[in-house]
Amino acid sequence: MSAELERQGLRKGPGAVESLQGISLDEWQRMKDSDVQWIVNRYPLVEMKMTRGDCAQWLERHGLPTPPKSACVFCPFQSVRAWQELKRNGGTDWEIALEVDAQIRHVRPPYDLFVHPARVPLAEAVTIPEDSGFSQSTMFDGDGCESGYCFV
Repeated sequence: MSAELERQGLRKGPGAVESLQGISLDEWQRMKDSDVQWIVNRYPLVEMKMTRGDCAQWLERHGLPTPPKSACVFCPFQSVRAWQELKRNGGTDWEIALEVDAQIRHVRPPYDLFVHPARVPLAEAVTIPEDSGFSQSTMFDGDGCESGYCFV
Protein backbone atom coordinates (compact mmCIF):
# COMPACT_ATOMS: atom_id res chain seq x y z
CA MET A 1 0.00 0.00 0.00
CA SER A 2 2.78 2.39 0.89
CA ALA A 3 4.51 1.83 -2.49
CA GLU A 4 1.20 2.46 -4.29
CA LEU A 5 0.81 5.80 -2.48
CA GLU A 6 4.29 6.82 -3.55
CA ARG A 7 3.64 5.70 -7.13
CA GLN A 8 0.64 8.03 -7.23
CA GLY A 9 2.66 10.91 -5.76
CA LEU A 10 0.88 10.77 -2.39
CA ARG A 11 2.51 10.94 1.00
CA LYS A 12 1.74 8.90 4.03
CA GLY A 13 0.03 11.31 6.35
CA PRO A 14 -3.06 11.33 8.52
CA GLY A 15 -6.08 10.51 6.37
CA ALA A 16 -4.15 9.83 3.14
CA VAL A 17 -6.33 6.74 2.68
CA GLU A 18 -9.99 6.21 3.55
CA SER A 19 -10.86 2.57 4.11
CA LEU A 20 -14.58 1.91 3.68
CA GLN A 21 -15.74 -0.80 6.09
CA GLY A 22 -18.92 -2.81 5.44
CA ILE A 23 -20.19 -2.87 9.01
CA SER A 24 -23.92 -2.16 9.39
CA LEU A 25 -25.68 -0.25 12.16
CA ASP A 26 -26.59 -3.44 14.04
CA GLU A 27 -22.88 -4.23 14.39
CA TRP A 28 -21.70 -0.73 15.36
CA GLN A 29 -19.75 -2.17 18.31
CA ARG A 30 -17.25 -3.62 15.79
CA MET A 31 -16.25 -0.16 14.60
CA LYS A 32 -12.71 0.86 15.42
CA ASP A 33 -10.07 3.33 14.36
CA SER A 34 -7.35 2.13 12.05
CA ASP A 35 -4.09 1.15 13.70
CA VAL A 36 -2.25 2.72 10.74
CA GLN A 37 -1.78 6.47 11.12
CA TRP A 38 -2.38 7.35 7.47
CA ILE A 39 -5.57 5.24 7.08
CA VAL A 40 -8.94 6.48 8.29
CA ASN A 41 -11.69 3.88 8.62
CA ARG A 42 -15.12 4.98 7.43
CA TYR A 43 -18.40 3.19 8.01
CA PRO A 44 -20.85 4.32 5.29
CA LEU A 45 -23.61 1.88 6.30
CA VAL A 46 -23.52 3.16 9.88
CA GLU A 47 -23.40 6.76 8.61
CA MET A 48 -26.57 6.04 6.57
CA LYS A 49 -28.10 4.24 9.59
CA MET A 50 -28.53 1.03 7.57
CA THR A 51 -29.01 -2.30 9.34
CA ARG A 52 -28.31 -5.68 7.77
CA GLY A 53 -32.05 -5.92 7.03
CA ASP A 54 -31.97 -2.53 5.30
CA CYS A 55 -29.06 -3.73 3.17
CA ALA A 56 -30.95 -6.91 2.20
CA GLN A 57 -33.99 -4.82 1.22
CA TRP A 58 -31.79 -2.50 -0.88
CA LEU A 59 -30.26 -5.48 -2.68
CA GLU A 60 -33.70 -7.00 -3.30
CA ARG A 61 -35.06 -3.70 -4.69
CA HIS A 62 -32.14 -3.64 -7.12
CA GLY A 63 -32.55 -7.28 -8.22
CA LEU A 64 -29.39 -8.45 -6.49
CA PRO A 65 -29.01 -11.58 -4.34
CA THR A 66 -28.59 -11.27 -0.59
CA PRO A 67 -25.16 -12.64 0.37
CA PRO A 68 -24.88 -14.97 3.35
CA LYS A 69 -23.74 -13.48 6.62
CA SER A 70 -19.97 -13.37 6.62
CA ALA A 71 -17.76 -14.65 9.40
CA CYS A 72 -14.44 -16.34 9.78
CA VAL A 73 -14.90 -20.10 9.56
CA PHE A 74 -13.39 -20.40 13.04
CA CYS A 75 -15.46 -17.59 14.62
CA PRO A 76 -16.27 -18.61 18.21
CA PHE A 77 -19.61 -16.77 18.07
CA GLN A 78 -21.29 -19.14 15.61
CA SER A 79 -24.55 -20.85 16.47
CA VAL A 80 -24.77 -24.61 16.93
CA ARG A 81 -26.59 -24.81 13.59
CA ALA A 82 -23.81 -22.83 11.84
CA TRP A 83 -21.13 -25.16 13.25
CA GLN A 84 -23.15 -28.19 12.12
CA GLU A 85 -23.63 -26.77 8.65
CA LEU A 86 -19.91 -26.02 8.37
CA LYS A 87 -19.12 -29.62 9.33
CA ARG A 88 -21.83 -31.02 7.06
CA ASN A 89 -20.42 -29.06 4.11
CA GLY A 90 -16.95 -30.35 4.99
CA GLY A 91 -14.14 -29.24 2.76
CA THR A 92 -11.46 -26.67 3.37
CA ASP A 93 -13.50 -24.40 5.65
CA TRP A 94 -14.14 -27.20 8.17
CA GLU A 95 -10.49 -28.27 8.01
CA ILE A 96 -9.33 -24.69 8.64
CA ALA A 97 -11.69 -24.36 11.62
CA LEU A 98 -10.34 -27.62 13.08
CA GLU A 99 -6.75 -26.52 12.55
CA VAL A 100 -7.22 -23.08 14.13
CA ASP A 101 -9.01 -24.69 17.07
CA ALA A 102 -6.07 -27.07 17.58
CA GLN A 103 -3.44 -24.34 17.15
CA ILE A 104 -4.88 -21.99 19.76
CA ARG A 105 -5.17 -24.68 22.44
CA HIS A 106 -2.05 -23.79 24.46
CA VAL A 107 -1.45 -20.18 23.43
CA ARG A 108 -2.25 -18.71 26.88
CA PRO A 109 -1.06 -21.08 29.58
CA PRO A 110 -2.37 -22.07 32.04
CA TYR A 111 -5.64 -21.78 30.10
CA ASP A 112 -6.62 -24.00 27.19
CA LEU A 113 -8.41 -22.07 24.46
CA PHE A 114 -11.19 -23.43 22.25
CA VAL A 115 -13.31 -21.90 19.47
CA HIS A 116 -16.43 -23.75 20.67
CA PRO A 117 -18.18 -22.54 23.85
CA ALA A 118 -18.35 -26.13 25.18
CA ARG A 119 -14.58 -25.76 25.78
CA VAL A 120 -13.77 -29.04 24.06
CA PRO A 121 -12.04 -29.60 20.72
CA LEU A 122 -14.24 -28.59 17.80
CA ALA A 123 -14.19 -32.09 16.32
CA GLU A 124 -15.78 -33.40 19.53
CA ALA A 125 -18.14 -30.49 20.14
CA VAL A 126 -19.89 -30.49 16.76
CA THR A 127 -21.97 -33.57 16.04
CA ILE A 128 -24.31 -34.23 13.15
CA PRO A 129 -26.46 -37.31 12.38
CA GLU A 130 -24.11 -38.23 9.54
CA ASP A 131 -21.38 -38.91 12.14
CA SER A 132 -23.34 -42.05 13.08
CA GLY A 133 -24.28 -43.00 9.55
CA PHE A 134 -27.71 -41.38 9.65
CA SER A 135 -29.18 -38.67 7.52
CA GLN A 136 -31.88 -36.31 8.60
CA SER A 137 -34.01 -34.15 6.41
CA THR A 138 -36.09 -31.29 7.65
CA MET A 139 -39.66 -30.57 6.73
CA PHE A 140 -38.42 -27.50 4.87
CA ASP A 141 -35.98 -29.27 2.51
CA GLY A 142 -36.94 -29.11 -1.14
CA ASP A 143 -40.67 -28.74 -1.61
CA GLY A 144 -41.35 -29.82 1.96
CA CYS A 145 -44.10 -32.06 3.22
CA GLU A 146 -47.47 -31.56 1.65
CA SER A 147 -49.43 -34.12 3.69
CA GLY A 148 -50.91 -31.45 5.93
CA TYR A 149 -50.77 -33.75 8.99
CA CYS A 150 -48.82 -31.26 11.08
CA PHE A 151 -51.02 -28.31 10.03
CA VAL A 152 -48.02 -26.28 8.83
